[in-house]
Amino acid sequence: MAIRLVVTATKGWKYLPIDFSLARIYPEVMDTVADSAFYHNEQLVPRRTGRLQESFGVSMEHQWKRIRIGWSAPYASFVDEGTPQSPGRYVPAIDKRLIQPSRRNPSIGVHPGFEGRQFVNKMLDALKDEMIEATRDALRNRWMR
Repeated sequence: MAIRLVVTATKGWKYLPIDFSLARIYPEVMDTVADSAFYHNEQLVPRRTGRLQESFGVSMEHQWKRIRIGWSAPYASFVDEGTPQSPGRYVPAIDKRLIQPSRRNPSIGVHPGFEGRQFVNKMLDALKDEMIEATRDALRNRWMR
């Protein structure tokens, strides 16, 4: 990425292309965003047993240019996105989900579904704003003194 710096002179406009390597500020910005992601994980992710929050992880990729956040708990997507309504009920004695009505049980029931918590989108919105602010601060501190 390059930043074009416009310098005003007495004889009109002059463009002075200065290619600042933003690689110097990537680690600083990404560390700030990663710390913020852990804070938002504690604030936004629903907590019942704490396993979902504990499964949270952050990794840096492509020489600090990309940050990947995620949850390793197998049910994380269900908590975030929810589940649809579905017919049937689980019977632990036979370890199966019954979905076909029978003579003995004509009303099989319906699982009502679960509305998701949408915590990932809330976290990404917060992190986007904080990344912009961290980048501004880093640029101000490095080059605009």
